[in-house]
Amino acid sequence: DYDGPYVSYIGGDIIVEEVTPTGLVTNTYTSATGLTLTCQLPHMGTSFSFQLKDTIIDEDSEYDTVPSKFLTISDFDGHIQALTMVLQGEGIIDNSFNWIYGANDLIISGDLFDRGFHITECMWLLYKLESEAEAVGGKVHLIIGNHEMMNLTDDWRYVERKYFNNAHLMGKRMIDLYAADTELGRWLRSKNILERIGDYAFMHGGLSPQV
Repeated sequence: DYDGPYVSYIGGDIIVEEVTPTGLVTNTYTSATGLTLTCQLPHMGTSFSFQLKDTIIDEDSEYDTVPSKFLTISDFDGHIQALTMVLQGEGIIDNSFNWIYGANDLIISGDLFDRGFHITECMWLLYKLESEAEAVGGKVHLIIGNHEMMNLTDDWRYVERKYFNNAHLMGKRMIDLYAADTELGRWLRSKNILERIGDYAFMHGGLSPQV
């Protein structure tokens, strides 16, 4: 089965690793500028491509303006078919995974991770849509949920074995897949656990006493 790409930074190099049915494929690049990567979705008979961002900026936690339309969903847990069916059905993306929601907002209230088999691809799809939305005045908000926190803090109780096997194939521990020197790790660390948009507050599952 396909999984990836996984993007990490070592010195001045960009290391891109993909798990394919024939094994691990690794490529090294020296610049992220214009670098286009592809997520393969053979079980859906398709794929999508995206460009690496030049920079990742920490998200604001407060937005005073509410868009004319917004969709909020959560807990799709790595099930990319379900995610794309919802996004296509609600007019957020077209059949080629492109943003068509204009200057409106998509709010993902946590739990991309665990239980499903296409977690990496779900994250890259949102990463791609984030850039496309911003280009036309829209916004993708990703709120960190408990399963994101678990995967960033070495708690793997709900993870499918596929990901342990793939990490081992890459010579890594699971925690390395989303470390601060990876693109997905940097991206996740730029997100909030709570955001206010106008008079609405968005979070995953409420606030703990510690928060």
